[in-house]
Order: sequence, then structure tokens, then C-alpha cells
Amino acid sequence: MAHDPAEFPTRPREDPAWPSPPLVTPILAGAVLMLPVIVQVRSWARRRHPAAHRWSG
Repeated sequence: MAHDPAEFPTRPREDPAWPSPPLVTPILAGAVLMLPVIVQVRSWARRRHPAAHRWSG
């Protein structure tokens, strides 16, 4: 199977495309929202900072 660029339905992009916001937004939001998981899971955080544990959960 030959890969002739002249037969492609669209031309390849010359410049690198930035990721689209609908793709990047949930990835970044998930990364930020994983931080409160530490407060929920760690027993030392529940004992020493119960208000933070309740707020993050």
C-alpha cells in the first residue's frame, strides 16, 4: 500500500496544531481535582485536619 501525499484527502499541516480546549480542559481539571483526594485518603490528614477532610469530600 503506497502512501502518496498527493492522494491524501487533505494536506498535512505545516505548523504543529495546539490541542483543542475540549480535550485539554477535562485533563487539566482532573489533574487539579486529584489533589483533594490526598486529604480524603490519607488517615493523617483526617486526624490532623478534619475540616479540610470534610471540605474536600
